[in-house]
Amino acid sequence: MVSAVAAMALLSGIPNIGNLFHLNPDQRVEQSRVMGWHLEVFQDRFSNKTVCKIDKSAIRYQHGVVTFQFGHSVNTAAAQFRVDEGPVRDASSVSVEAAGLGARPDSANLRNPSNGEVNIPAAALTGARQVSIRSDDRSGHRVFNLAGLSEALAAAKEKSCDVV
Repeated sequence: MVSAVAAMALLSGIPNIGNLFHLNPDQRVEQSRVMGWHLEVFQDRFSNKTVCKIDKSAIRYQHGVVTFQFGHSVNTAAAQFRVDEGPVRDASSVSVEAAGLGARPDSANLRNPSNGEVNIPAAALTGARQVSIRSDDRSGHRVFNLAGLSEALAAAKEKSCDVV
């Protein structure tokens, strides 16, 4: 039966066939764009909880943490960051706070558990225009533009998302 449904979906041109088998009838998903950011709102009608995910290219906001993505093979364990023109800080100085908010390494790679991610609590970025991050002392820095994030967060709040 599953293979018949999959074959029909492939023939009819339905994208993301994998998502067909993970639909939750209690969950409603709404997607929109706000100032260049992609806003996804997940409303669970059973538990009455609303969760938002906000992302733009290599930046993701979720649960009060902003995650900056380098290549998956880039080791960011010794990363440093600068908010706007502020002082340089070690990413490890905010990693415990980010973990407390829900940031978790999403990698089974034991050689690089960072998976190329740098997690910074959103509270450390309040009002920021950009974040510059250097993955280690041997690499050049990369600038991430945060323009529009505050508007995307405001839109998420309007959708009843719990935004820190």
